[in-house]
Amino acid sequence: MPSASSTYLGLRTSEPDYVFANALGAESCALYDAVTMHGSFAQTRAWAEVACAGRPVTPRFLVVRRDESAIGAALVLQANILGVPVPAAIVERGPVARSIEDLGEVLVALRRACLARGIVRLRVMPYWANADATRAEHVLLEQGFTCVQTFASAHARTVRFSLDSALDAALRCELRRAERAGARARIGDASDIAPFERLHRHLMRAQGLPEKPRAWFEALGRFENGALFVCERQGAILGVVFVVKHGRLATYVAGATSEAPVSFSKTAPAMAEAIAWARARGCTSFDLGGIPLDGDPDPKRQRIARFKRSFARTPIALTREHERWF
Repeated sequence: MPSASSTYLGLRTSEPDYVFANALGAESCALYDAVTMHGSFAQTRAWAEVACAGRPVTPRFLVVRRDESAIGAALVLQANILGVPVPAAIVERGPVARSIEDLGEVLVALRRACLARGIVRLRVMPYWANADATRAEHVLLEQGFTCVQTFASAHARTVRFSLDSALDAALRCELRRAERAGARARIGDASDIAPFERLHRHLMRAQGLPEKPRAWFEALGRFENGALFVCERQGAILGVVFVVKHGRLATYVAGATSEAPVSFSKTAPAMAEAIAWARARGCTSFDLGGIPLDGDPDPKRQRIARFKRSFARTPIALTREHERWF
């Protein structure tokens, strides 16, 4: 039941109706799915299993409505200890708003919903780019959130390229080099999940980052809107990438390579296979899944960024991670 509204930067900040539950009814599911098409795949109901896999969190789904229309949604992951909810939660790459003008209202509804569940500390990262990212951050600050972005946070910059464009000449050269060396790429299957987990664990340790639990990789294997791509030579897996399709955007979610010394990029053949897969499924853009912020001292992340910039060179700024205590 909406209350009197206010405005900030031309944005509405009223208190709209919302539904906040562990499971949504059929009508709310339809509204949720429609709204989350405006945001990141990480806010979809389909991704919820992966987002929660092996983590001490409880998923809750928010649908925000104004005049019977859905204007926002959020997959809220409430922390728990031994299954008992605690008063802290995170919305990864969300909340989603139908438009930037609706973001203020969605944040107000999210605050009310969290307080009703005893959540008093909330971390968010709405998925907006460039000028809209800056505008979204103004709204977050006005709503009492503080930027908590660090070099190790979820990425706040990315690169994208059009799938209508040809591959970069340097990348084509890299692919020819890999082919001459006997490397081949293929779409992965369930048997590739365990090798991917091992390679990814080694990568996270090298970067000093938390490792993904086994349940996360198992959930990836069940995720229907994505696929695994493998580069191998003589039966040995050299590189693996996982890509998700959301609307017309394909997004690189995770990848890892072996330590085997070779004279070519171990990731390039798998990425080329992923690009062909995305094109065949009607995607028009490919997101490389993030690059480091300026000044990031980690050499491994910088090497990954150099590879990604062989596909697209212009960085895209995303909304940074923000947090608020209620």
